[in-house]
Amino acid sequence: MAILNSFVNDIFERIATEASSLYIFPPFRARCLLVPLELASYSKKSTIASREIQTAVRLILPGELSKHAISEGTKSVTKASLSCFPAGFPL
Repeated sequence: MAILNSFVNDIFERIATEASSLYIFPPFRARCLLVPLELASYSKKSTIASREIQTAVRLILPGELSKHAISEGTKSVTKASLSCFPAGFPL
């Protein structure tokens, strides 16, 4: 059980690290140049959005595994969001 826990913690740490230090293409430079940019300084927020997490998952996990991970993650977030509000609650 400790091995599986260590594996899951390692994957989460890799995704969080990758998502928090994204690479962007600045519009004023050549497309071949990647510039490391801290997420907080880019968006002026200290949170990581789902788009950054999905991008990190695509970079870390190979092919079909990343597609399934993103699909299951989106499904879980949707289910959790819907369970917070009763039926008929105006959003």
